[in-house]
Amino acid sequence: MQEDIDKLVDWKQFYSQYLPGLKPKGDELHGLCPFHNEKNPSFGIKIKTGQYKCLSCGASGNAWTFLQEYKSMSKEEATKTIMDFAGIKPAASKTSARRPKFTIEEYATVKRLDIEKLQSYGIKNSHKGMVLPYMDEKGNLMATRYRHSLKGGPRFTWVRGSKVTPYGLWMLRIAKEKGYIIIVEGESDCHTLWEHDIPALGVPGADTFQPRWAQHFEGLNVYLYKEPEQSGEIFIKKVCKGLLENHFSGKVYLLLLQSHKDPSDLHLAGQDVFKEQWAAAINMANPLDIRIASCLAEKVIDDQPFTPIRPENWRYSEYGVYGLDEKGIEEKISPLPVIITKRLQDVDTQTEKLEVAWRRHGKWESIKAEKATLFQYSKIAELANTGMPVSSKNAKEMVSYLFDMEAANMEFLPTVHSVSHLGWLGKDQFLPGHAGEIALDMDAKRGMHFLVNGFEKAGDFDVWKTCMEYVIQNPIAQLMLAGSFASPLLQIIGHRNFIIHVWGASKGGKTAAMKAALSVWGNPERIMVSFNATQVGLERTCQFLNNLPLGVDERQLAGDKQEFLDKLVYAVSAGQGKTRGDKGGGLQAKAFWNLVVLTTGEESLAGDTSHSGVRTRALELYGIPLPDEKEASNVHRVTDLHYGHAGVIFMKHVLEELRREKDFFHKEYSNVYRQLQDKWPHIAQPHISAIAVLSVAHYWARQWVWGITEEQAKEEMIRMAVAGVDLLSTSQETDYVDRAWDFTAAWIASNDDRFREKCHQEQYGYYDSLLNQYWLVPSIYKKVLTEAGYSVSRVLREFYEKGFIDAQSAGGGKMTFSVMKRWKDKSIRMIVLKKTLEID
Repeated sequence: MQEDIDKLVDWKQFYSQYLPGLKPKGDELHGLCPFHNEKNPSFGIKIKTGQYKCLSCGASGNAWTFLQEYKSMSKEEATKTIMDFAGIKPAASKTSARRPKFTIEEYATVKRLDIEKLQSYGIKNSHKGMVLPYMDEKGNLMATRYRHSLKGGPRFTWVRGSKVTPYGLWMLRIAKEKGYIIIVEGESDCHTLWEHDIPALGVPGADTFQPRWAQHFEGLNVYLYKEPEQSGEIFIKKVCKGLLENHFSGKVYLLLLQSHKDPSDLHLAGQDVFKEQWAAAINMANPLDIRIASCLAEKVIDDQPFTPIRPENWRYSEYGVYGLDEKGIEEKISPLPVIITKRLQDVDTQTEKLEVAWRRHGKWESIKAEKATLFQYSKIAELANTGMPVSSKNAKEMVSYLFDMEAANMEFLPTVHSVSHLGWLGKDQFLPGHAGEIALDMDAKRGMHFLVNGFEKAGDFDVWKTCMEYVIQNPIAQLMLAGSFASPLLQIIGHRNFIIHVWGASKGGKTAAMKAALSVWGNPERIMVSFNATQVGLERTCQFLNNLPLGVDERQLAGDKQEFLDKLVYAVSAGQGKTRGDKGGGLQAKAFWNLVVLTTGEESLAGDTSHSGVRTRALELYGIPLPDEKEASNVHRVTDLHYGHAGVIFMKHVLEELRREKDFFHKEYSNVYRQLQDKWPHIAQPHISAIAVLSVAHYWARQWVWGITEEQAKEEMIRMAVAGVDLLSTSQETDYVDRAWDFTAAWIASNDDRFREKCHQEQYGYYDSLLNQYWLVPSIYKKVLTEAGYSVSRVLREFYEKGFIDAQSAGGGKMTFSVMKRWKDKSIRMIVLKKTLEID
């Protein structure tokens, strides 16, 4: 019948009498849809068959359904109208048979749905088929759609004047209670999901989603179900584009079923199958970037890490990158495919990098590089050393290609916030372990790769904790372990950097104690450095660690370079590097850090001539950290295999306490500091302050990491503080004076002939054998002290206060630390050493 009518009817002329705005386009007629209000034409009619479809509202059918819906004709009236137009007499036609009705009972049976639930949604039977009412959130009727059959023929038609809207708006209350919504195509998948108490909303047609509908999803996590056909791609693209245009800010996920076409198909497989596979699908749903999904960039290589939009005049494939030359002829610019996959924005400097990937031997490789490098002919060739297929030969074309690719994907490239250091990221995030979505830009620290990879977890946490119980029993090792936990607390307490230097004879377990301390954060063998390093190198390491402890082993590697060590102590403890020029011009960003430095060696860190600042910045602990060689060997073995757990756990609790009370740690530290200062007023303030930090760090670590009681932790903290004080010199000032006196004795002994009457060189003074006293020429002695790095005024004043030298009043309450002596028939001022020098 249809074929006969097609031969007799000019469908272009037939439809034009009802829709005068139609325009031919190929083998179709195009125009505005008569079944809903629209501004952009989406209605198409096949000129050969008269079949129509609207890509926007989903209306479809043929001439019969068109007349029934648009002109409200019955089936018989529509048939007569078409026959008349075709010139066929009614008697010769066979149009008396009515189209069989499609009922709710048939639908419920085929879809295995509860008919009473379907009826509660307003679904009912009519002479045209099953009625599907579309209502708003308040239950007001917005549109009506008929379903005429399950398959074949026109399955759906809209009642004239219907306002196309999502299906199931009146059920949104359930979605708002549960916090998420499943977006599907059509009504039947909604009915199926509602059957399982899953909130869902239906879009009537793959291409019908409108941006204003996104307002219904605010505050919800949105799961978009993608059907396997091409219509599924169109559906995802259309919905994402609408969400993007409406500035939707919620999370969107892509939902797939592995072995079934749609939720309805899965439901027909059985209740148990549905429950299991649906839960798996939700768990495997991938976050969707609606900016990218709305563009539907074409994937070229199956395993590519990102699918960028292809820039105009360029293309890439598994065989390379191709561009058009000046004559428009395609030429290959790279033997390997190259794409931009990611944008990285440094949260500290707000500078940007791009991640560029290329595929070699079936595997994608990548590098993160600054735009200034990628977009300059003279610099991009430097990336050849990384394996990127670029050289001076194709540098210009590669720059143009990458520039155009970034421009084409400016709005769609995944953006990752990154940092180039560990430790604190703002006030509420920390690396390692608690950085959220912030990534570590390892390419920014290519010289630190060995160190970076050391900050990881390995082995059994319980084995590590058990081993550390022995470490904690030994005061020096206990202080080093506490220093590791204390390092990230310095910034939030507002404490300056300090050094814990453990020194003494070899085979004292110093390196084992160091490894125990560093194993809090990672693999100690990889994150430990040595004194065989430059000042610049250690500064850069400190900058990278930021707030994590720096472990420097083997002080003896620095040899007798005391001036180098002193500068190193000042530089590291200062917390900032020097301002240095950048090789590309301008100045490098200044480096900052706030951490505890752990050092070991067989010699003291401070030398005889070191300024007091060196000693106040370092807790010099002389002794044996781990006296039992067998247990020290066990610490070596355990920390080689088990590490990196404790620091992450410790910082989890630190962050929780900060969220509860931002001044919590500073208050606790201040309280302990005051108690220690009252108990030991003679100890230098920097040392008391450092011991206070170590004490509270140990107190919290023992509770949070080992799980001991607060009372036990407090007892341990007190014992550790007492042990720390005992290990320090009883008086920082005495230490300085003693070193200055020992230096003076050594200087006189090495120049003994300069203090004799028959000296034929410049005399430095005179030795009074009767009184057993040395008289020193002030100008010479002061010069010697200055060249040795001592403060002349401080040394002389403290010598006098301890009774080592004589002094006289200079008037006005001042003292002069010399006396008048008769020497070589002249009265001159001399510094007289009253204390007997022990000179062999």
